[in-house]
Amino acid sequence: MPFQAKLRIRELCDRQKITMSKLSRLSSVNYNTIHRWANQPLLRMDADPLFRVCRALECTLDELIEWTGDETLS
Repeated sequence: MPFQAKLRIRELCDRQKITMSKLSRLSSVNYNTIHRWANQPLLRMDADPLFRVCRALECTLDELIEWTGDETLS
């Protein structure tokens, strides 16, 4: 199975006690993008919006991204 990335948006919003709508405003990332990231595997990674979300959630990329799939590189 190939690697997939899922963002822990809901979990981290809960930790910060903010809504996804407020995260959108704080990070200047479109709400539809935040919603899609919270509900679907990440198909494409753009560094700038991911970093803005991390800043708004006071987390690292490692905390934000959950990797799934084959953990071997063979």
